[in-house]
Amino acid sequence: RSLKAQLKLKKEFERLAEVGIEVFVIHGNHDHTGGKWLDLQWPDNVHVFSSKEVEMKIYRKNETPIAHIYGY
Repeated sequence: RSLKAQLKLKKEFERLAEVGIEVFVIHGNHDHTGGKWLDLQWPDNVHVFSSKEVEMKIYRKNETPIAHIYGY
């Protein structure tokens, strides 16, 4: 959760974007999502599940829907 860790994570997500890899972030039941977090703008390849309700995100490959991914 440190600033250094968050910036490193963003950098690595950007590296994945450069080679066309999508990232889906789902926080686990032991992940602390409260408190202070840097308000980072994630790259377009990063899809964060942030609702308290189940939501669906679509994984696409070459603009074709391949899978529905569910999380909250």
